Order: sequence, then C-alpha cells, then structure tokens
Amino acid sequence: MKKRILLFALAAMAVAMTDSCKKESVDPINALSVKDSDMTISPSSRDKKLVGIWRMSKFSGLAIEIDATIPGKVTTTKVIATFDGTTFIETANNTITFMATGYYELIFNNNGTLNYTQNYVVNNYPPFILSGTGTWSWLDIDKHDTEIVMSIPGDYNNLLYGINQPYIIDHFSSNEIVLKTSYVTVVDKVTSTYNNTSTFTKIK
Repeated sequence: MKKRILLFALAAMAVAMTDSCKKESVDPINALSVKDSDMTISPSSRDKKLVGIWRMSKFSGLAIEIDATIPGKVTTTKVIATFDGTTFIETANNTITFMATGYYELIFNNNGTLNYTQNYVVNNYPPFILSGTGTWSWLDIDKHDTEIVMSIPGDYNNLLYGINQPYIIDHFSSNEIVLKTSYVTVVDKVTSTYNNTSTFTKIK
C-alpha cells in the first residue's frame, strides 16, 4: 500500500487563548517562533511543557508522486490533505479520494515513551481504532533550533506511523505545538515528496 498523507502525517496542539495584555508563553527552541534570542529554557521545563495529552487540531499536507514504473510513461499525482480537528479530506489531482471524521491523540510521558490513539469513521462503517505505544526524544540542532523525534510502530494505516521520524518545531507554547516534516521516499520507481504541517492542542 502506498503511503497516503493521512497515513503518515504527524502531530500538534490548539491555538493558545491570550488577551492583549498578556504575553504568550513560548519556548525559544526554534528561531521561527521566538523573537527574543536571549530567552532560555531548561531541559526539565521543556519536558514539563510537552508531557501530557495532546489532540490534533489541524493538519495540512502536500504530496507529489512521480510514477515511472511503466517504461516510457511518467505519471504525476498531486495529493492534498487537510484536517480541521474533526474532518479529514484527501484529494488526488483535485478529486476527493478519502474522507473521514475522528481524532488523533498523543500522550507524551515523562520517561520518553508515548501513547497514541487514532479513531476515525468512514461513512456508516464501524469506527477504525488504532492504539499503542512508542517513544519520543529531543534533537537539539543548535541553541535556537530543536526537533522532536518520534517512533510510532504499526503500518501505513496509522496516521503518525514512522520510526525515528524527526519533526521541526515551528511553534511551541504551553497549550499548542506546530510540527513540520518534509521527506522523500522512493519505492519501485515511484518517487514521493511530502511536506506536512500538524498542529496539536494540549487538553490535559
């Protein structure tokens, strides 16, 4: 089965609610989301902010698939996927190929393990539920650029399936995290390029 964006996207957390007189708590581990380069945060504070229950609130993904399996013929497919916290829609060359409602939840534990639950419904079929355990760790690129690496076992039916998959942290506050990932796969003369952005909201 070829990877669909639904089956290998990752991550994220709901928009932080702040009023005009309060400053949002932002982790300066990524220069994209931190304006004050002198801000620092300890590893223990970073862990404390991440540990908890997170639910995916938004996802956008783009995949370009170039299929050269037939000699003398190259086929290009553009796949776009979106999720608004409830409904997932995937299109291939502007035609809807998949639609479902549901949720994806991650629990980051303070010992470097995680639990995941994927629950979605297609039409009137019974819910499709996946759950299990994986691992997470920080990958510090430099002072202001950190990635999170997650290993979630299973197969491509799991939305966040991936082993040692790094995610760039584009934004990290006390109740929201935005994760980005880009990668290329080559399988049987089919080259696929993926660019995904996931947002999770901390619910506990």
